[in-house]
Amino acid sequence: MVDRLKLFQKKNNGKLPERILIYRSGIPETRFNTIRQVELPLIMEAFKAFSLGEPYRPKVTIVVCSKSHHVRFYPMEQDAATSHGNPLPGTVVDHGITAMHDFNFFLQSNGNVLLGLARPTHYYVIHDEIAFTANEIHEVTYALCYMFARATQAVSVVSPAYYADLACQRGRCYLRKVIQGCIGEGSTTSGTQTGSGFATEAEVKEEARRLWGCGVSGAGLKETMFYL
Repeated sequence: MVDRLKLFQKKNNGKLPERILIYRSGIPETRFNTIRQVELPLIMEAFKAFSLGEPYRPKVTIVVCSKSHHVRFYPMEQDAATSHGNPLPGTVVDHGITAMHDFNFFLQSNGNVLLGLARPTHYYVIHDEIAFTANEIHEVTYALCYMFARATQAVSVVSPAYYADLACQRGRCYLRKVIQGCIGEGSTTSGTQTGSGFATEAEVKEEARRLWGCGVSGAGLKETMFYL
């Protein structure tokens, strides 16, 4: 968070954002409190690095997006359907089948699926200091689905979450040996076991540091979305 804020400050004449909208994916409903109780306090702590003269405290909204469900929508009229039988892009369902006591909604942002019905993304607003209205968060989320650089149309999940997934995929490539249980040079066994026994947590971390090196430190790549 500190690095991202420094980059924002660098590219905006020293100004910092007054509002921060975070999209978080890959989190089941049972772990929403982990975000509120663990991740959110760490985000607040990062703001203190910029509280030099006066406290820096932007408004933060966190939205969790998930496609781990079996919900599908069927258009009831031909005018409300794409040529493949899906609801039109931008279709929102925020009542009836959503969680009763939570601020959540389904968004069908991409209707151009070539085979079968498209799967909508389920969005949960689990922390909202910006105080979005329902229509505002629907519109912002849908607009962000058009900002994915690889596509000329809206993608099925909001672009920031899509980009984060691509960054994680690239990171797994760099740390492939550790993920597959390879510690040291040429010692390959199941899990995190080495030729001389099971690797300790410290050995696994050290191997990860060795493989990662200095990260993406080159001047031409460090501040770019090179993983696209």
